[in-house]
Amino acid sequence: MKEIFLVTRGGYSDHGTVAVFSAHKRASAYAEALGDARVEKYQMNVPTREWWQIEVTMARDGTVIYYSDPDVDQDHLGGANYGFKRFDQDGNIVYLVQTDDPTRAVNETDEARSRILALNFWPDDLQFSRERLMAQERVRLALSSPPLTVAP
Repeated sequence: MKEIFLVTRGGYSDHGTVAVFSAHKRASAYAEALGDARVEKYQMNVPTREWWQIEVTMARDGTVIYYSDPDVDQDHLGGANYGFKRFDQDGNIVYLVQTDDPTRAVNETDEARSRILALNFWPDDLQFSRERLMAQERVRLALSSPPLTVAP
């Protein structure tokens, strides 16, 4: 079976493939030259486990209230848009992450939570549905844009 070697960078929400090689030696040399990359090995023409979508509910303080189990919750398989979904009635964020790794899902949700708080978009009072809907739309727009950087 033919193997390929992916050189990847980043973690969680910014993880991505930089290059693909047919030889481990060349992939390793390239990853080493980049310094912050790693090599991942895959078999060609062998389907891997489909990526599931894990739904995470997280409180304002970062406490994980709930996350779906990709082995049990079959309704979270593919197809749905992932990312910020809504604020629930208790003021928690509900976030959908395309992965089969609960740790990755929680970490990506926590990154989004941090951005929402940094932008001061987490509403204080979610009892009124109109305020909640407006807050959700602000968060959707903010999280769909690249993070803002502040010049010194």
